[in-house]
Amino acid sequence: MIFAAMSLAVPAAVRSEDEVGAPDPGAVEKAAEAASQDSPEAGEEPAIVFPVKTEETGDAAAAGAAMPGEVTTADQLPSPAAIDGTQSEIPAALAMPDDGEIPDSIEFPDGEEGMSPEDLFYGSAESVVFGDEAIGRDPSFILPSGVTLDVGFETSLVADDNIFLDEEDEEGDVVFRFQPDLAIAFGDGRAKQESYIEVAYRPTANVFFDNDEENSLDQDVSVAIQRRKSKVTVLATAGYQSLSEATAEVEDRFDRDVYDAALEVAYAVSGKTGIRLRGSYEGYRYDEEEEDFEDSDDLRGEVAVTYELSPKTRLAAGYGYGELNFDESGRQTYHQVFVDVEWMPRAKVALVGRFGAERRSLTRGDQTQPILEAGVRYQPREKTEIALRGYSREETSPFAGGESFNATGVEAELTQGIGKRFTAGLTAGYENSDYNSGLDPEFAGRSDDAWFVRTSLEYQLREWLSLELFYLHRENESKGGGFDYDNNQGGLAGKVLF
Repeated sequence: MIFAAMSLAVPAAVRSEDEVGAPDPGAVEKAAEAASQDSPEAGEEPAIVFPVKTEETGDAAAAGAAMPGEVTTADQLPSPAAIDGTQSEIPAALAMPDDGEIPDSIEFPDGEEGMSPEDLFYGSAESVVFGDEAIGRDPSFILPSGVTLDVGFETSLVADDNIFLDEEDEEGDVVFRFQPDLAIAFGDGRAKQESYIEVAYRPTANVFFDNDEENSLDQDVSVAIQRRKSKVTVLATAGYQSLSEATAEVEDRFDRDVYDAALEVAYAVSGKTGIRLRGSYEGYRYDEEEEDFEDSDDLRGEVAVTYELSPKTRLAAGYGYGELNFDESGRQTYHQVFVDVEWMPRAKVALVGRFGAERRSLTRGDQTQPILEAGVRYQPREKTEIALRGYSREETSPFAGGESFNATGVEAELTQGIGKRFTAGLTAGYENSDYNSGLDPEFAGRSDDAWFVRTSLEYQLREWLSLELFYLHRENESKGGGFDYDNNQGGLAGKVLF
């Protein structure tokens, strides 16, 4: 029986919604994936696909073996001690039965005790090929060429002592969450450098043990289509979310729908210089019963000149214009100038960011704010990773009255591998939100200071199954708005990925 556990997304006090059009901080985690090779012909040596490491890239071949994704024969296999990526001498060839059946264990001729294929290939082999058959988590051997499929689900059982984020009327409950994850891609769906189409669907079922009137089924659908031909790359994206969780701005659970779409065209003028055009839309819709909230639509466009300073450094400078329209409270217009930076000096260090300034026209006058969206990731050792993120941007408030607020914050994350299967994590963040009410004086002068800390311990039972224990604490101190709260959550989460 497969036990599935769901990983709870960090509901940090610091908001995670990135400004549309800004570089994706997650880009610092991207890495190239090697293409899989065909299975060996009948009668050849049994083959195993091993991703292993080198000092420069962290993903190359062991002594005498091939690059990642290539097929190596049995006499080229690293010993069990080398499966962690280190180099070692290769023992005698593995003994395999002549009938082609997959054995329960593999015996080593030098007298070592046999071990199951599952133990031998834990965390390293993506597929094991015997004759014309293959086993493993990589579905490419059963899918048509050019099609990739990701299927999994996450689940969690969480004890939450303040589900509404309300300081005066705290309400605790135990919440069960279930989140299937399905994504299918055609074309270059992994690296996303060439043409591809990708569709993803990630609903979340929230079941409250005591407050069953709060049960909900949140939705998350996204589509991306990229066409690359010669010097032109066109990328179109669209998404829809229906959400119900409580937020720091509102201090209550409330339903809303979020729509987004973007179209980007990039043209390579030369080998190092290019032009990028982008248009985007983001809209919020609230339940008609929520009289305190106001629908909004944010339209923006930008143009930028891109330049590849070196293979490890990319720059872009641009200008953007946008209009934020409220259902009843008029509109805000804004102008932006910015510089985008992608810098990866070494395999273990990467920085992606946007830096600039924004001039926004409000009902009560104009204001100028900085633009900052930067992420740095550093891996000092094989099992240690440090990530930092800072931001300063203007966001739309759901409250009626033509409100927006400037959110400035920082987050830090540390992950540490312990042994072969444990990973410890520590994440902390702080955010200051200054509100700029266009019409409603009630929120004029409101300023929130929110922070959070989250600890976790993850155990990798199998390559496709992990469990996690976690604890989250977050607080908000609100000046002028009366939106103080503190919140504690703890629980068991897990993830299955096929």
